[in-house]
Amino acid sequence: PLAQPQSAGEAIKAELFGGGSAWGEISCEGDSHARTPTRSNMPPGRQSWMFTKEQLESAPSLQDGMPLQQERAVRNSTCKFIQKVGQHTHPVCKPMSVSTAKVFFHRVCMSQSVVEGRQNPKLLGVACLFLACKSEEELKPVREFIWSMNQIACEVDAHGKATYPYGTFAGDAAKPVDRHGRRRKPWMVEEETSEFQKVKENILQVERLILQVLDFDFTVRHPIAHIRDVIQ
Repeated sequence: PLAQPQSAGEAIKAELFGGGSAWGEISCEGDSHARTPTRSNMPPGRQSWMFTKEQLESAPSLQDGMPLQQERAVRNSTCKFIQKVGQHTHPVCKPMSVSTAKVFFHRVCMSQSVVEGRQNPKLLGVACLFLACKSEEELKPVREFIWSMNQIACEVDAHGKATYPYGTFAGDAAKPVDRHGRRRKPWMVEEETSEFQKVKENILQVERLILQVLDFDFTVRHPIAHIRDVIQ
């Protein structure tokens, strides 16, 4: 029998949890498919982060057999996912942080393959956003990104019942969740749950991989800074 297609929520949950995911097990350590960044396989333009057309057309994903159009589509969809996650955090991620996260993701794609069974593009994207917020001095706890994904992946059935991939909050909704007095929403699952902890560990693990790939180089020159200078 044909396999039933996954819903958007199930797909995101599977991809971030690994295991039965269409993308395979998500891991940076102990995974025979994961590429550990070394000096030898660092992106060729790492010092300036400028790449030639030939280098872009020989990215790791392409070397693993992914068609060029599909590789571009994965990059594009992941950037949109980063944007969407940033719009659902509290407070909303600043445009500069989101833009920096997209740049980080593109840099990582020049060292890591995102074909099936290798690195998970959505997980890379979320981890890039988490790291970008730090580099842009916009500190947010990792729970904000998990809650954001939980909200994005919500599915509503025919009876109007909402289902969240990482579970729902089952505690006292009247208890503030943070110092701003924000009240609990259904997608704000407790941090003590196993599903929350598993996604959190995946994000932190991939963040370490990204740090190695970037070689702790967080410098990003956005065009908007020059445009602002011209306008002023």
